[in-house]
Amino acid sequence: MTGIGSTLSSAADAQPVALKAPLIRRVSGWTVAALVALVPAIVVYARPIRTAPNYDEEVYLATMRELRHGLAIGPVFLSQPPGWGWLLDGIGRTTSSVTDVRSVMIGFSLFACVAAWTLGRRVGGPLGGAIAAGTLAIAPPWPAMATRLEAEVPSTSLAVCALALAEPFPFAAGATLALAVSIKLYAVSAAVPLVLIARRRLGALALGAGVATTAVVLSVATHLGDVWHDAFLYHLQERGHAGPVRENVNRVAHFFDARTPFAVVAAVAIGIAIVAFLLRRPWPINWALWTWPPAAAAVLIAQRPIFDHSLEVLAAAWALPIGVTLAAATARATGRARLAIGAATVVTVAGALVQQWSHLGPVPPNPDVRAAIQRLRALYPPGTLVASDRQIIPYLAHDREPPQLVDISAVRVRSGNLTTSALLRDSRGAKAFVVGRALSTDGPVRAALAHRYRRRIVFGSITIYSDPR
Repeated sequence: MTGIGSTLSSAADAQPVALKAPLIRRVSGWTVAALVALVPAIVVYARPIRTAPNYDEEVYLATMRELRHGLAIGPVFLSQPPGWGWLLDGIGRTTSSVTDVRSVMIGFSLFACVAAWTLGRRVGGPLGGAIAAGTLAIAPPWPAMATRLEAEVPSTSLAVCALALAEPFPFAAGATLALAVSIKLYAVSAAVPLVLIARRRLGALALGAGVATTAVVLSVATHLGDVWHDAFLYHLQERGHAGPVRENVNRVAHFFDARTPFAVVAAVAIGIAIVAFLLRRPWPINWALWTWPPAAAAVLIAQRPIFDHSLEVLAAAWALPIGVTLAAATARATGRARLAIGAATVVTVAGALVQQWSHLGPVPPNPDVRAAIQRLRALYPPGTLVASDRQIIPYLAHDREPPQLVDISAVRVRSGNLTTSALLRDSRGAKAFVVGRALSTDGPVRAALAHRYRRRIVFGSITIYSDPR
C-alpha cells in the first residue's frame, strides 16, 4: 500500500517535467506494445463470436428482447440482480444482433484489461502495466468467456475497474463495485481488497456504494417481490438440488491447469510474493489484492451449483495480484533486464493466446434448430407470441415470448420455481410452443400441449406445437 502511494507521488512530482517533452517521447514503448497486444487478443476473443449460443445466452437474448419492448424487470423473469436487467435493456436498445451483443461483451473484457494495466503501471511503470494487463488477458477462462452473454463478464470487469479506482477515486470505486454486484453477486468478493485499499477513505467508498445501490433498488421498487422471487429465492431453491459442497471445493482447488502459460506465470508470481514477504523486500506489492483469491473462492464454494462461467471471477481474482506482483518486481529493472522481461511477457502472452485459439473454434448451429426457426417464420409473422424452452428459436424467428417463460431451465422446473400449472398458465395465448430441451421428457406438459394445440411438427429433437384449439 505504502509502495503504491509513494509510486503515485513520484509520478505526480515528475509530471511537470514530462509535460515539457514532445508527445511521442512521453508515450512509453511498453505502453504502445500493450495497446498493440490488444489486437491479437481481440482476434482470439472474437474467434467464437458466431458460434451457436449456449442456453444462458438464449435466455438473456429473450430477456433483452422483452425488456426492449417496454416490459419491466419483475414481469420479465430474470434470475440475476436487477443491474443485469439494466445492462440487457441498454444493449437491446442499440442492437438485437447476436454478433453485436457479443462484441459488447468483448468490450467489457478488454476494459478490464485496461483497468489491470493501470494497477500494474502504478507499481511497475509502463512495462508493469503491460504485464498486469497481459496476465488478465490470458487467465482461463477469461478468453473463452470474452464473447459470452453471461452476467459474469461485465460484473467481473466492473469489479476490476473498482479496484483500479479505489486509491484515486474511492467514491467512484464504491459505486462501480455496487453496480458490479447488482449484475452478479459473485462480485461482492472484491469488496475485501477494495476496503483494504481504500481503508483511509472508507466514508467516500461507502457513500458511492450506497448511492449506486439506492439507484438500483429504486429502479425496481414497484416489483421488489418479483425480483426477490426470481433473482434470490430461485437460487436458494436451486441449492437444494445441487451436488455436495465438495464438488465446488474440488473445482476451486483445481482451478489452475499446469498445462497453461498462466499456471507458470502464477507460480512465478507466488514465489516472488513469498520471498518478498519473508525477506521484507521493499517492493511496492499491493498485498490487499492477494485477499481477493480466497474471498472469491469462498463465495464460489458457498454458491451451488457453480458452472464453467462462474469461474470468471476466480480468473480475475488470481490474475490481478499475480500481474501486479510481477509488475512490482520489474519496478527496479533497467536496460537489458527490462528488455528480457518484456520479451518474456510477449512470448508468454502470445503462447497463451495461440493455445486459446485452438480451443475456441466456432460451434455450428444445430440443424434441427435452424429448421424450426425457418418453419416458425413461415407459420407466423414477426412479433407473434411463441413459448419455448429453446429461446433462441423464437428469438431468431423475430417472435415474442411470454415474459415469465423467457427461462424454462431444467433446474427451474426441477426446483419447483416453475411449476407445471404456472408454465401452462403463463403460456396461454401463445400461438405456438416449441419444445426441445428441459420439457422434452416432461410427459404431463407434453400431453397438455398436445391437448391445447392441433398440430405437432417434429424436426429431430425439436417439436413445434401450433394452431391452438
